[in-house]
Amino acid sequence: MYRASRAPLGVAPAAAFVVALLVAACGDEGTGPGPGPEPEPTTPQPASVRIVPDEATLHAIGDTVVLEAGVFDATGQPIEDAAIEWRSLDPTIVTVDSLGRVVAGGEGEARVRAAAGERYAEATVVVRQVPAAITLDRDTATLAEGSAITLVAMAVDSNGVAIEDPPYAWTSSDTTAKVTGDGQVIAVRGEGVARITVASGPAAASAEIHVLGKIAFYGVDLTAGTSRYIGVMNSDGRTVVRLTGAPQRRHSPPRCPPTAPPAGTSARPPPPRPRGRSGRGAGCRTRSAPPGRGSEARPGRCSARRR
Repeated sequence: MYRASRAPLGVAPAAAFVVALLVAACGDEGTGPGPGPEPEPTTPQPASVRIVPDEATLHAIGDTVVLEAGVFDATGQPIEDAAIEWRSLDPTIVTVDSLGRVVAGGEGEARVRAAAGERYAEATVVVRQVPAAITLDRDTATLAEGSAITLVAMAVDSNGVAIEDPPYAWTSSDTTAKVTGDGQVIAVRGEGVARITVASGPAAASAEIHVLGKIAFYGVDLTAGTSRYIGVMNSDGRTVVRLTGAPQRRHSPPRCPPTAPPAGTSARPPPPRPRGRSGRGAGCRTRSAPPGRGSEARPGRCSARRR
């Protein structure tokens, strides 16, 4: 017959404690405390702003240019999607929208600012109109020698906007007419044609000037009887001025030569000189008397007329 043996006193409780520790160590890992929360990333702060290009020139009212701005942090790294505020410091010259698009509105120089937070950069935009075309108030004119006219020029830029007081250069192609710096054309001498040209930048225009010569003439004023005068007129037939009255020429009618009396007769005074229908003197002729009526000569009828 077998008899159960007992473990020594104090052994069983110690073994139970060890088993409990092993079970706790081998238990579910998810039941223990997990890792702590990850730290939130810090937002980069703008340290500088750059504009490209930082200078631009526009040559016509209404022309545009697009500026681009970049924002950078303290390490020089670009900050993506940074909020940028655009502003023109002189809206009368240029305007700018939220995308950096600049539009020319008037001649001059203006600064455009791009800001990110407290940081900003500026670009310089110059608006300077360049003539693309010039027109004159006339393309042809006729001048008498010594007279003058003034040509008026107008220049526009490539968008058709008028340019105020651009610099003009005036030239003449011929010495028959000269032109001053303000467009006044003076007819110096005739007769001839001169082409007057005005230029500004790459644009130019011209007008053809016809200069008339002067012709001296001897005329009769029928409204004042038969008054004669000397005048000067342009070569187009228009009288310019009457210089002076011309002295009238006196015409004497021809006289009949004296007729010698026949031999054996006494000399008689010549008969009175007859006059023609117009009252002007005429030449005379004589004819011999018929036979049997004497040998003296008779005065003939006036037959010659002044031509």
